[in-house]
Amino acid sequence: MIDIESYYPAENADYEGNPLITLLPALDPDKLAGLVSTDLSFDVTRRDHADHVRVQYLMGLMKFYIPSAQQQQWMWSLWSLMCEGYRQRNPLKVSTTAAFNAMCESLVANKPRPASTPHFMDSSWCSVLIGTPGVGKSSTVKALLKSLGQDLYHHKAHGQLYQQLAIHIEPAKNSTGKALAQQVFSALRDAAKKTKHPMPYDENRMPETEPLLLRAIEVLSQKLNLGVLVIDELQHLYRGTGAMDEDAMKFLTSLINRLQVPIVFIGTWPCLALLSQEGRLARRAVSPASDFFRRMPDDEEWEGFLRVLFRLQHTRQPVEVNEGIIKSFYHHTQGIADLAVKLFVMAQLEAIADGSEELSLTLLDKVAREHLGIIAPWVKQIQHGKSEEDPAIYDAEPVDFPKYIKSFASSTAIRASRKRPGKHPTAFMGNDAALALQVVESLLSAGVGDEESAKRMAVESVERAPHKPASEHVARILADTKPRAPRRSKSADSLQHARSLQQFSTLQDADVRKVTFLALHRNESPEQALRNLGYVVDATEDVLF
Repeated sequence: MIDIESYYPAENADYEGNPLITLLPALDPDKLAGLVSTDLSFDVTRRDHADHVRVQYLMGLMKFYIPSAQQQQWMWSLWSLMCEGYRQRNPLKVSTTAAFNAMCESLVANKPRPASTPHFMDSSWCSVLIGTPGVGKSSTVKALLKSLGQDLYHHKAHGQLYQQLAIHIEPAKNSTGKALAQQVFSALRDAAKKTKHPMPYDENRMPETEPLLLRAIEVLSQKLNLGVLVIDELQHLYRGTGAMDEDAMKFLTSLINRLQVPIVFIGTWPCLALLSQEGRLARRAVSPASDFFRRMPDDEEWEGFLRVLFRLQHTRQPVEVNEGIIKSFYHHTQGIADLAVKLFVMAQLEAIADGSEELSLTLLDKVAREHLGIIAPWVKQIQHGKSEEDPAIYDAEPVDFPKYIKSFASSTAIRASRKRPGKHPTAFMGNDAALALQVVESLLSAGVGDEESAKRMAVESVERAPHKPASEHVARILADTKPRAPRRSKSADSLQHARSLQQFSTLQDADVRKVTFLALHRNESPEQALRNLGYVVDATEDVLF
């Protein structure tokens, strides 16, 4: 918890004296962009550091973020939305009694004074941010809120006045309304515990029903002066029928109506059409802070992004950004910033491992061919002319990239070690030498590396765990050097199933295909369903022809 001891002048006269806004100096779009941008200062002597150290440097580049003009403007819109919410909930505004008396006096003087807060809106404005995976939707929100502060603030000069700028939630796949409510409540409760005040619900107990959860969330958000609630991965709230879970939809609608706090919904293109079907949500989610994030076009913005990124080359033979590199990066990543950063990092890891120390076009093609199809399989469909807004192209669930890049970096370090002198398996004495040689033979038979790299991988593994059997050493090395491909996602399966339901609904009820499909959909026996309609009979039964 951070104690707020001083306040700053407000540029906006409507914000003056409001502690929930003036705890921070006056902001503008450029200042926000400066707060969230990656530090681009770079010491070129890093390129001379040892291979394993440069691998660590490159892993740190995975957090690279420079907001585009659109992202910068959206951050400013979100901050303005939060400030407007705080303006309407200014804790220092006159009391209800004083406001009532002032209103009566203005009527007596025949000079009616309008309320400071408009009442024509039934709820606070919310925001919907929809876009292509990897273009910076979640990154932009997280960067902004992290920069402004994620801790609980205590305004000591105003007694028990606390403030939590944001709560960020990522629902689990196929979440129900109650599960989502419990997740929001838990996040607010964790923040409230920092006040050290008694809580009616402890770690092992929470409100039992959804209405009680909603009431507890409402009270906690008011007591904590919550600035914004972010619900990320909105597509996780949709079910196999192609519609949002009814309980989740009711909960979100009630939350918007009662919370009086801006809510940000973030999702990918597959949830856009589904969201539009839920008019109760869509109407409330229209605001100046709603936007669509798409991939960058192949123009000056893309070139400028690459030129900034290439300042951070850690290979010993840095290259200039030229037309070939610009076209290669765009072809392989289709203007998606996150994929460009990943290709930039993984290509350098490969250049360190193979000793070339240079980002050549051949190397970029090789790395993209071997890895980007696993990381983002839908990019190939965009390359072939599919629209990025087509929800049908997102059929594969992305791999766990942090785990994937960690595995790739491990294999890079192992391969790079081939350039350094190391122990030969026969350098071990007794059982260790025999164990290492056994691992080498298994790796070579599995086609993992050449003889020299297999020896080094075996030696390093046996040195770390000399008491493990050869099978475990081989399994670990294979896991480190062969990242797994993606699997089909539940959300994609749900969309496909919804399309199948639509197609079968056009058939006659007695159609054998429809009868069989609906039986499987209801987890019933297709045979029994066909038997009930007289399509299947026992051979011993009398049949009238």
